[in-house]
Amino acid sequence: MIVLLLCVELVLRTLNAMYLTTSYVPVILDAINYNGLAFFLLANLLTGLVNVSVRTLYVDTGLSVVILCGYMLTLCWLTHLLHRRQLRLRL
Repeated sequence: MIVLLLCVELVLRTLNAMYLTTSYVPVILDAINYNGLAFFLLANLLTGLVNVSVRTLYVDTGLSVVILCGYMLTLCWLTHLLHRRQLRLRL
């Protein structure tokens, strides 16, 4: 299934490069590029939150996958939300 999705992505990128002059960038990559510092700081805060709240050495494999998926979903959602509202963290 993943191979099929990667093939579709490759075909779409090839067609886009052949017929259009604009480049295709996935929304989440554009959001991370727009606000890289916020992505990094949020990732560190979420990592600390997971490490404090869960005894990670003793967690079952299935639960660890759920934790990782929730971690990435939260991180990507917050980064996308900041990008959509055009909020940028600067120092």
